[in-house]
Amino acid sequence: MVAKQMPFSYFIKWAHCGISLCQDSPSIATSYLQTSPATMARLKSRHIETWANLGRGLYKGSWKSGTLTSKFFESGPTLLDTMTIPEVQEFAALLEVLSHRSYELAIDCLALGQKIVGYLGDDKEAFIKLSMSLAETSWRQVKGMFEAASRALPNINPEQRLRFLKLVQGLSETGATNVPAAMLEVSEALSSIDDQSHARVLDLAETLMETFPASMPVFVRSSPTALGRVTLTQMEKWFE
Repeated sequence: MVAKQMPFSYFIKWAHCGISLCQDSPSIATSYLQTSPATMARLKSRHIETWANLGRGLYKGSWKSGTLTSKFFESGPTLLDTMTIPEVQEFAALLEVLSHRSYELAIDCLALGQKIVGYLGDDKEAFIKLSMSLAETSWRQVKGMFEAASRALPNINPEQRLRFLKLVQGLSETGATNVPAAMLEVSEALSSIDDQSHARVLDLAETLMETFPASMPVFVRSSPTALGRVTLTQMEKWFE
């Protein structure tokens, strides 16, 4: 089946990648080969070696790294359904950083990531950068953020998700102690507001982030109650 999906020269490359992976670990090679029909159907032939090398880069010779690598190859069809190769490269780099802290954490985030990417549209790079920033400053919060994102992003107007993620990143950069909880609370507040109003509420939230970042989540959380009493235009005037 794989041979029918690519020119013969690339089929030879695919086979050589499988042999090379088998020399590293037969179980990894098995995952690579078993998922290849579905993966190669989504992958341009010129990226075969890149894909194989992304998985190999996660393998460090231990059984835990082998498990992560196998699961990475098994996730190929799901990831490549919605991500470009550059985006997958960034995601793999994040997994490697997380694996230095905990292989279990990296494996969990790989599984959660497959659920999240469908909500991100063109904003995957922003989410990965946010995750990388958090991994470098407060790595124990990363899994919580992935879990929160899977619940938070559906609450946000798709056109405003990038702005939402940038607000969350801004909170992370200020040293907020519980970024996942703030992320979820802000999204739940926004879900209580007409999604056509999300842009204007986020305008105000962004202004607060520039001056009083700690008050931004409190403001957004209070917005549904305020908008039950005044119009959005009146709230904007009050804000000024």
